Amino acid sequence: MTTNYNDWFRILENAEPRSAKLADRTFEKLAKERMTPTPENYALWYTYFAGYQPDLNRAIDQMEKNGQPFTPLRCEDLVKRFFRFDAEAHAVRSAGDKTQEAIAKVLKTIKTSLSDTGRYQGAVENLQNTLEQPISMDRLRTVVASVVVEMRTMVTEQEQLRQQLDLASGELASLRTNLDTVRRQAETDALTGIANRRAFDQTLKQAVGAAVRGRTPLSVLLLDIDHFKKFNDSFGHSLGDQVLKVVARLLAQSVEDRGTPARYGGEEFAIVLPRFGLGEAKKLAESIRVGIASKQIASREGGQNYGSITLSAGVAEYTASESIGSLIDRADEALYKAKSGGRNRVQAAE
Repeated sequence: MTTNYNDWFRILENAEPRSAKLADRTFEKLAKERMTPTPENYALWYTYFAGYQPDLNRAIDQMEKNGQPFTPLRCEDLVKRFFRFDAEAHAVRSAGDKTQEAIAKVLKTIKTSLSDTGRYQGAVENLQNTLEQPISMDRLRTVVASVVVEMRTMVTEQEQLRQQLDLASGELASLRTNLDTVRRQAETDALTGIANRRAFDQTLKQAVGAAVRGRTPLSVLLLDIDHFKKFNDSFGHSLGDQVLKVVARLLAQSVEDRGTPARYGGEEFAIVLPRFGLGEAKKLAESIRVGIASKQIASREGGQNYGSITLSAGVAEYTASESIGSLIDRADEALYKAKSGGRNRVQAAE
């Protein structure tokens, strides 16, 4: 995604009819906190008032609760934390530009080499033409000497070409590694370390394609931490983040290499399960639910025990010719039934 902050706040302003009121609140907040109305700060506070990112709201609410002033440094930290897409896009573009530069350097080197090769070929042809005509010994020595010089020059330049190509190859390999790292970061949730929503969407699309081609089952789990907002409000944002990390780690351990767990948004998680039928997926979800409920949440500092947390889960299996949106909707509907049915339970989609 290559959206920058200027594009971002224009998108936000055009998103809903209430945008004018949100913009007014945003500028009032910027003036009150004496913050420069940069695109970054505007996007930060507009998003806060719009409620588009619950994690951002929790972080800001916790800062206000703790009486922390919104200094330029703290605002910059919030922007980097919750608007990572811009930095990622910049990193990807930068790596791409450097790759283009390295490739251009290789092509220029090869072009120069081809030009030199033509020159050498001309020298050899000149020698051949000379030898076909009557020639004196002195003239022959001169022509041969010039060809020897050209050949020595060619050997030297070919070695330089090899060194330049080796250097360019090393640069390309390094850039490829850096680009792979940037892409992984772009698809990883910054807090929990598992796949983010974007990676989940891509993985599910690929999994549906594979299921259709191979005529194999595919299931999706949507999981939500029960009463997480109450837990977060009662014990603080820091402990809430710890809970999210614990859940993400347990999901990854439960799934291993059989599927892809992701943070779907806020306190909601999702898992793509290729080759899982509905029954098998429901069984795994139940195992996860029991495993989460058996864990106790404790403070790292004081060791205080905050009790256990529970999950509700909705399970849906992909059906032939179904859209991805329909699959997610059925899993979400099953999750809703699990929560409205008492929470801490698994519900399969119909």
